[in-house]
Amino acid sequence: LYTVFIIDSLSKLKFAVVNDNFSDPVTDSALVRFLHFSPNAPYSDVKIYNSTDTLKYSGRSFNDQAADTTRFNFKRIKAGSYTLGLSVPGNTTNYAEFPGFNFSSGNIYTVYLRGFDGGTGAQALGAGLIRNTE
Repeated sequence: LYTVFIIDSLSKLKFAVVNDNFSDPVTDSALVRFLHFSPNAPYSDVKIYNSTDTLKYSGRSFNDQAADTTRFNFKRIKAGSYTLGLSVPGNTTNYAEFPGFNFSSGNIYTVYLRGFDGGTGAQALGAGLIRNTE
């Protein structure tokens, strides 16, 4: 199974194809992956976190899973509500945060960065969520 994304700016459209290697999450958890689809956002450390659990993705850049297929693997996280935080590597202060990601147990999700750093309106830097199904 694969998911196909159309990414980049309107004048530079390209496809990003990622392998959906699903496995069943345990009953108190969800499976989550992160994909970086913002063409001009800084090279970033990414964390998906709440007060009790954190997933970390170090050194992520635009469409980096195309060159390193391990970057589209799913990771297990406890079910709950989370915030996506972006920081410059070596700095623990987030330059951007996106709250409100709710992961239900037994489900599989893709979290992705979209838009443009410095963009406004529909093109502002943001994050999205897809609930994957087989």
